[in-house]
Amino acid sequence: MSLYPQIKQFLLGNATALAVLSSDALSSVLYLGGILGLMFVGIAYVSNIYHVVWEHWQTVVSQLGRLILGIGPFYLFVQFVMLLILLLAANTSYIDFPRLC
Repeated sequence: MSLYPQIKQFLLGNATALAVLSSDALSSVLYLGGILGLMFVGIAYVSNIYHVVWEHWQTVVSQLGRLILGIGPFYLFVQFVMLLILLLAANTSYIDFPRLC
C-alpha cells in the first residue's frame, strides 16, 4: 500500500489522513527534514563567513572543504562522502521511503 494518497490528502487539507501514517514513518520524515534544514542553514552561514559563492567549476561544499580542511585526506573524504550522498539520493524512491522505516 502506497502512502502517496494519504500524503496527497494531507497536503490538500485533510488532516485525518495523518492518522493513517505510521508514527515511525512520520518521525523519519520529520527528522530528515530537520537535518536537511540544519545543513542548509549551516552551509549558508559558513559560506557567508568565508565569502564563498558558487563557481562554474567547483561547488560551495567543495570550496568550504578546501578552505577549512586544506587539500589533503580530509578534503578527499568530504568529497567521497558527497559522492555517496548523491549516489544514494539518485537511487532512492522518496514516495515509498517511509514504508522502509
